[in-house]
Amino acid sequence: MKTKLLVSLFSLKPRTLPERTPLKRDQGRGEPGHVRRLKSGALAVCLAAVWSAAGGSFTTDFATDPGGALLGKAKVENGILKLQDLQELIDGTSSLPMFGSYVFQDIDAGQKVASFTADFKVSIHGGTETPAQGFSLVLANDIASLTDPFREGGATGEGTGFSQGLIISFDTVDNLQDSAPTATTPAMRRVSS
Repeated sequence: MKTKLLVSLFSLKPRTLPERTPLKRDQGRGEPGHVRRLKSGALAVCLAAVWSAAGGSFTTDFATDPGGALLGKAKVENGILKLQDLQELIDGTSSLPMFGSYVFQDIDAGQKVASFTADFKVSIHGGTETPAQGFSLVLANDIASLTDPFREGGATGEGTGFSQGLIISFDTVDNLQDSAPTATTPAMRRVSS
């Protein structure tokens, strides 16, 4: 968070004693000068409070684990967050389905988020003949258990629950192969109670 000093707004030129008369009205103004200065100062303080209320910021390149929770098959390796490792599919060392999540720590101490920007690169490739499933970006503060990873649609574990927040899902598989699809992918969904 950046903070700017507002000293220049409060720097007033020195005045002589007769000019400091509290009830002196400026020419053409309906209120005394000290009232106008007080209002200007109050406005500057309010603007400073709003300006400094900007949200937190977080940046990582995953050169090291930034301190979040790795769930399921997720891991940080060689500067890459892997929600699923292709090598485990090739080796057959894990059973299907395989999925993982990474939960970042709260950067705004539980405050409501008015807006956010997420900027990242993603690679979905390899795997089986019908690779699945995609991934989701979940913005929520109600994650009850840090043991159940999220899946591509935002559900936890085996689809047992959804977060009450914003879920941006990038689902790469048409799970409705026998019927007409009801939505296009990727999709965005807001889930709330």
